[in-house]
Amino acid sequence: MVFLMIPRALIKYIAKRLIFFVITAFAAVTINFLIPRLIPGDPISTILLRMEQQGRIIPGGEDLVEIYKRRFGLEGDLFTQYIRYLQRLLQGDLGFSIMAFPMTVQEIIFRALPWTIGLLSIATVLSWVLGNLLGAFLGWVRKGKAAAFITYLALGLNQVPYYFLALVLVFLFAYMIPIFPSQGAFAIGRVPSISIEFVIDVIYHSTLPALSIIIVSLGGWMITMRSMIIEVLGEDYLLLAEAKGLSKNVILMKYAFRNALLPQVTGLAMSLGFIVNGALLTEIIFNYPGIGTVFFDALNSSDYNIMQGVFLITTLSVLIANLLIDLLYPLLDPRISYRRE
Repeated sequence: MVFLMIPRALIKYIAKRLIFFVITAFAAVTINFLIPRLIPGDPISTILLRMEQQGRIIPGGEDLVEIYKRRFGLEGDLFTQYIRYLQRLLQGDLGFSIMAFPMTVQEIIFRALPWTIGLLSIATVLSWVLGNLLGAFLGWVRKGKAAAFITYLALGLNQVPYYFLALVLVFLFAYMIPIFPSQGAFAIGRVPSISIEFVIDVIYHSTLPALSIIIVSLGGWMITMRSMIIEVLGEDYLLLAEAKGLSKNVILMKYAFRNALLPQVTGLAMSLGFIVNGALLTEIIFNYPGIGTVFFDALNSSDYNIMQGVFLITTLSVLIANLLIDLLYPLLDPRISYRRE
């Protein structure tokens, strides 16, 4: 009965998005399976070479190769591996890690994921809030030396690679002026726990990685919001609000900023969807135990299963973010309806 009460236009709208989501997810899973196998290198050969370098040669090498292939889902031709991969995936099994056997892919990824989400979510939200507020101010003022200087500074920051800024911050504030640590997520020897001391230590170690992301992202949000504010300044509803005698602050925040913010919400949702991908080079520079570092180690070890797991989680998070945006955007923007897309 409840289902029958839902408007037909809403059902059609949701169904179209869900069908597109399923088709795209299937294509992403297939590409996710193929990409690691297109990378030069063989994980089994990497394992045997490592054992040989360590002087651990085991008799019966051919049998050992077959055991490894069977264990890590590399047995048979490419199509057979693909079918088995889909079967395991439907059961929620991402397999064992090749570089950290007998740990599973889920254990390694879910151990690193909180560090990446904690760092990037806070950095992304802070840069989004500050960038939008400063961008709205720049778009509203437009003229003046201070506004021009901040605009050019934002344009410059937007072109700086975040890993380059990370290296600069390490050089300045970890070596020249040793205020912050240069690596790690917490002090060596400290046991992770739910305590104020541990949280403070994590924030202290995450300051430089977060700043490298916030400062660079800030420029992009500022420029985009400035353009949005300038675009809506000539709209009739702003002229009407000004004719009513409303103050400039009310016009800016209640009318101009509110309408210009809608595309930025979409950008924020997309950025949050990419969070689980990690900031690869930043995490490597700071030796941060996030998903980017895990992926880098897996790439060096030709660990197909870890790479597939990281690709899968990243792709699904972006697709889910897109789906949620499509479903919720008509609620955020009254100009869009489920009936009239």
